[in-house]
Amino acid sequence: MTIDAAQSVNLREHINAMPRGTAPVTGFTTYVAESRHVSQCWTFVAEAALREAEQWSRPLGDRTAITVSDLYDRMAADMGRHPYKALAIDLVRHRLAYEEDRRDWIRTEYENDRAAQAGQTLGKGARKKRERKGFDAVKPEQWDDLGRKLRKAAYATQNAMDRANKAARTTDMRKQGYVPQPVQDRTSGVQRRFDEGRER
Repeated sequence: MTIDAAQSVNLREHINAMPRGTAPVTGFTTYVAESRHVSQCWTFVAEAALREAEQWSRPLGDRTAITVSDLYDRMAADMGRHPYKALAIDLVRHRLAYEEDRRDWIRTEYENDRAAQAGQTLGKGARKKRERKGFDAVKPEQWDDLGRKLRKAAYATQNAMDRANKAARTTDMRKQGYVPQPVQDRTSGVQRRFDEGRER
């Protein structure tokens, strides 16, 4: 019996034979074929048909060996497919979509005519919105964190440049024969003159 003819059949033991492999079946037909039993169901699948379907699904020139695991994956993928079934209500859905597209087209043409009469560039707002799409998607806290990182990197770069410039000036002065003198501590002299003025 075919799968469609076996629908609603109730047997104690059932054999589901697929001599052409699992390519002709879907999840809907598999459910019917595998639920005709009460106690036990036997499933027989032709290995040659499975190997052929697996080989045809691969790119040309692919010489990778087909394993038993590949055959089981192919069988599970075929028996688990649930393609969409067209319904009569789809006609109403397509009609509504067509009318919505037509309304959008009329509205767009009207807006373009008004923009052209006003001397505006067509599509300027859409292009600007598309250009800012990536920036607008960034959260404010991420911008704050990025700003802190940039300021920190800028300060570190400025400090490194100051140290490099100072080292370069010191090297130039040493080449010219000038030896920089250590800075003297003038704090004690200032304190002494302050004390002498207070005594007077």
